[in-house]
Amino acid sequence: MKSKDLLVALFALGVVLLSWPFLTVVNWPVAVLGIPLLVLYLFVVWAGIIAVLFWLTGGRDAGW
Repeated sequence: MKSKDLLVALFALGVVLLSWPFLTVVNWPVAVLGIPLLVLYLFVVWAGIIAVLFWLTGGRDAGW
């Protein structure tokens, strides 16, 4: 696949993972290491999207 296609797929995956049905799945009154499960899920998905974007765009080769 082209890099552009992968970016579009990553965007679509991010929209799905941060949509209402998926957020209700992890919205339980549970804490992992003192962090609410919903907050942990949002942070992990957000950080994962950024990490994959960094990998797809080449990271430091992109003019940083």
